[in-house]
Amino acid sequence: MSRTRVVKLGLIVAILCGWGAVSPARLTALADGPAAASDSSALIILPPPQNLAETIAAVRQQGAVVTHIFPPDAFIMRGNLSAAPTRAIIRQTAVDAAQLAGWTPSARQAAAVWNSLLPAPVAPADGAPGLGQHPDETLPDAFDAPVSIGRGAASETPLPDFSETSQFFIGSAAVGIVFPESTGQTDPSTEDWTADERTLVVTEIANALNWWAEREPQAHLSFVYDNIEAETIPTAVEPINRPHSDQRLWIAETMTGMGFGGDNYFEQVRAYNNYLRETHHTDWAFTIFVVDSSADVDNRFSDSYFAYAYLGGPFMVLTYGNNGYGPSNMDAVAAHEIGHIFRALDQYGAANMGCALTSGYLGVENQNSQLGCAGDEPSIMRGQVYPFVHQQLDRYAQGQLGWRDSDGNGILDPLDVGLAVDDLAWQAADASNVLDVSGRLVETPFPSPKYRSALINTIAGLRYRVDDGPWLAIEAVDGAFDGYDEAFRFVTGPLNSGLHTITLQMEDDLGLNREVALLTTTVTDPLAGILETQFAGETATVRVEAGGGAQTVGGTATQLTGGLIVGVEYRLDGGAWQALPGPFNQATAPFEIALAAEMLGEGSHIIEARAIDDQGHIDDTPATMTLNAQAVSTGRTVFLPLVVR
Repeated sequence: MSRTRVVKLGLIVAILCGWGAVSPARLTALADGPAAASDSSALIILPPPQNLAETIAAVRQQGAVVTHIFPPDAFIMRGNLSAAPTRAIIRQTAVDAAQLAGWTPSARQAAAVWNSLLPAPVAPADGAPGLGQHPDETLPDAFDAPVSIGRGAASETPLPDFSETSQFFIGSAAVGIVFPESTGQTDPSTEDWTADERTLVVTEIANALNWWAEREPQAHLSFVYDNIEAETIPTAVEPINRPHSDQRLWIAETMTGMGFGGDNYFEQVRAYNNYLRETHHTDWAFTIFVVDSSADVDNRFSDSYFAYAYLGGPFMVLTYGNNGYGPSNMDAVAAHEIGHIFRALDQYGAANMGCALTSGYLGVENQNSQLGCAGDEPSIMRGQVYPFVHQQLDRYAQGQLGWRDSDGNGILDPLDVGLAVDDLAWQAADASNVLDVSGRLVETPFPSPKYRSALINTIAGLRYRVDDGPWLAIEAVDGAFDGYDEAFRFVTGPLNSGLHTITLQMEDDLGLNREVALLTTTVTDPLAGILETQFAGETATVRVEAGGGAQTVGGTATQLTGGLIVGVEYRLDGGAWQALPGPFNQATAPFEIALAAEMLGEGSHIIEARAIDDQGHIDDTPATMTLNAQAVSTGRTVFLPLVVR
């Protein structure tokens, strides 16, 4: 497929205000979720040669929120602004038009979006038409797209395939915005896009997407915008003067002009969506066609349609004026149509979508329809501007989008994947009480009652622990955890004789954790009955005070087979082993560890001790003591308990 005429990609929300000398630590504080303008929100523009994807990944790893992304150099963040990237332009207030000179197209577009997110939404004037309330009150605005014929066989993996570009409204999505422009070749050209009109369209669409991101933080929504320069794509017809069904002409022509082919125009748009998804590394992608209607009397197609979408994608269509809503209310119209893209059904009466109809990945009924159903709540899926301004969304529509948490664990169902362990094996490593464990961890999708089960989560990290011990990191066999199916291998430390349970914990790319019991096995310590190291008693106390004298904890080391203890070592918080002063040279030898105040910072510490005998044996199951140290004010003495394990 030729890509020579593909529209330039990317829409980054970031603003230039002068390169600031900001500390490298300023890249932290964000996590996927809603990005609304607030005291902790900012527009960020990166100077070259900084990598946008790497920068965003870094800030998200430290808990920041990044929702709007405008490649190649801008994004909107929310979080600790002291964590913003080095040398970035950072704006928290509106950007004046005079500041835009010399900025990149993506930065200018990002600035426009940022400015639009700052003020609160303005309620529409009385009498503004309701979405879906056409003159004859019979026209629906949500359709089923033809089944894809370009996907071939169904994917053998649980990852979304060619036609599955918007299965549930969770995760990241690439948004392609296409502006058809008539050339007058077939139809008289009556409409001409202006740069200001196109910029306004992008900001209205971003407002609509921001509205959705704010409705459900657990959906971790983020959006990457395509066509940051808001370029127009030529077509021989004038779309607004034709019936909406003639979309086959101008959509096919614009997609061909952008370099995307297919057996029909739906396949062309799907090809574009998949290109966006692959290019921007998002979970989903969809396209928004916006038809100019500035000169049109009623801002509708010739058959009265003005805004519509296909359930589950691949695209939606808006007109500039949208049947009298006007460009300034395009965000409300777009928000409704975006709901359809992710399979939420219409609820206004004229759409005639019954209560028992099910939709969405989770197969949820349409029980908030105005046809006399179980629910009767104001909702964006009933249309009109009022629900948009007042942030209203009913639970049935939420369920159709995939926003349901059946087990109440704080994870939306489509993200609440199962874990399966394949090819599990373990064996003794250096000693009988040291285990070498390997296998594969595989995520399994939350099952869909309507569609092929799919998942978007990827494994980002693995940890293990023995019994109730600390979680220990596992390194990826292939060098990186980045898929839904990952091989792992780890070697435990020495284990005491007896029964042990090993648990595996997975963290996914959204920061969600899940655990699975890996194995339970009995181990034998080869030095059991030969060496034993113990701290004295079950508890001990030490005084941790600046300027105070060293406190001691003690214990005994025993050789149980007639040999002698020749040394004892200790370490603090997993550091290097250090020898205690001797001599020992006896079967049971006492030892003491001096703890100076400067050795211990405030918080929890682990102290270990191990014995060495005259046969060269080193106790491989050291005695362990946990100390919770607290700062002591001058003039006061605090005694801290030491818990012995």
